[in-house]
Amino acid sequence: MVLACATVGAASAALFSGRRVHPLVLLSAALVAGQAVGHFVLVAASGAGASCPTTFSPQMLLAHALAAPACALLVAIVEHLYTVCASALCWRRLFYINPQPPTAVIPCWATVLAVVRQPELIPGGTRAPPFAVFA
Repeated sequence: MVLACATVGAASAALFSGRRVHPLVLLSAALVAGQAVGHFVLVAASGAGASCPTTFSPQMLLAHALAAPACALLVAIVEHLYTVCASALCWRRLFYINPQPPTAVIPCWATVLAVVRQPELIPGGTRAPPFAVFA
């Protein structure tokens, strides 16, 4: 299903780029294509496609025909509202900039060194294998 959706998205982007058609029409066409491909993929995945032909009821076709333009309209509204909000926040940023520069960070180093000694378990040191290995 993900591969089918990605294919429909890439194909619609390639086919509709540079066209002088209203964006709602293009988005509706892409949504209808995605719905059709999605139905065929789901029928094929369920295994029912081999035993029975894929039939579409008039009610389902009507529901999809109404859903595609409605969803395209909602996507267009959200895109417009995003542009308006981004523009308003950009203007807000111009008026509420803090005029004070950030304070300088002064590095500090430790002046007292703490040395922790490790206890020696073997009198010959800890870097060699035990004496019994060589004996």
